[in-house]
Amino acid sequence: MNLIDYAFPDYDDTLPKIKGFSDYSYKNDTCPSIGMEVNPSEYIMIYCDYKNPNRSESYTGGEYYRFFVMLDLTMDEKQINPKFIGMFKTKNEVKQFIKNHTIDQLKAMEDLS
Repeated sequence: MNLIDYAFPDYDDTLPKIKGFSDYSYKNDTCPSIGMEVNPSEYIMIYCDYKNPNRSESYTGGEYYRFFVMLDLTMDEKQINPKFIGMFKTKNEVKQFIKNHTIDQLKAMEDLS
């Protein structure tokens, strides 16, 4: 069983397929995710909200961004320092963003939160 099937059995789409990324969905998150370890304790995470905005826990009206890219930089085994670096409406937009940036470029980006 995939993580998404356990954590989000009612998810209304499929996760983007991006080379090097795998299902990191966790049931206490608001939506499924895919991730890739880039260094020990450093991950690129892509949170993939529901296709239907009415099913989203975070949608409050207006424009609907479904895909959120974050860097999770673990400070120690108890503390994660997330860095929010992008939000996108489509799978293709997020795929292009990942394809067009190196890990070092992603790390150098400003935190949008």
